[in-house]
Amino acid sequence: MFWGDFVREFFSTGEPCKAGCAYCFARWNSKYCVQSLSCNGKEGVRRAVVYPSCDGDFFERKQNVSMVKKLAETMDNMYVSVSTKCAISPDVLKALCDLNSFLHEENKGFVKVSMSITTKSMIDEIEPGTLRYEDRLILLKEIANLGFPTSITLKPILPFVADSEYFSIIDDCQSVVQKILTGGLYVNSDSEFFGKYIKGKYETDYRTVSWLPERPIWLYVSQEDKISRIEEYARSKGIEIYESDVDLVESYITNEED
Repeated sequence: MFWGDFVREFFSTGEPCKAGCAYCFARWNSKYCVQSLSCNGKEGVRRAVVYPSCDGDFFERKQNVSMVKKLAETMDNMYVSVSTKCAISPDVLKALCDLNSFLHEENKGFVKVSMSITTKSMIDEIEPGTLRYEDRLILLKEIANLGFPTSITLKPILPFVADSEYFSIIDDCQSVVQKILTGGLYVNSDSEFFGKYIKGKYETDYRTVSWLPERPIWLYVSQEDKISRIEEYARSKGIEIYESDVDLVESYITNEED
């Protein structure tokens, strides 16, 4: 998939994610293909927005950062987009800072680090292996203070989480971030999560997942009015809203070029 003259590169670190999120699409049996991070990308790719861990926690191992730097050395420009809802160890964070510095010094790009937040009240129930909400806010501030371009990944927005809770998350983050990525909820009708939280309670339809190279068609929870209310609240707080991460990355590229 191309964005301008940039390629979007999707990778897997090949390690099971320990977050245990009940809604995680990477745990489905449906087709979900990304290339191994160890393969160093597609031959001939010179400019890319890179997603180094689409199905797990990129920060699980320091070696993952080293592999991304090796990939960067083969490209003219590379913008790395990573997100987490788990802890980042000091040595991995140091390696990430070094990678970001390398990209800047070589005039290649940068690393954008986002904090993923889906709920603050139901973390123990549906995201059992992730950071507590308060710890995510602390880590978000640390990431921002280290100079990384950052944002909040407010997705998937869950239909059974009150609007007021999302408004509260926005309030808690607005002093640190100016950009939020929003998105709805894809579901698997065979999953325990679907049976417990979605089936018979919310309308669904099928949609093409445009950000995946294979463009699979997945079941999607219809909640456009809810998402619109949340986005409008964020805008009222002066926060920029993006529905595509690559557009969010582009906004940071544009800021650097101005």
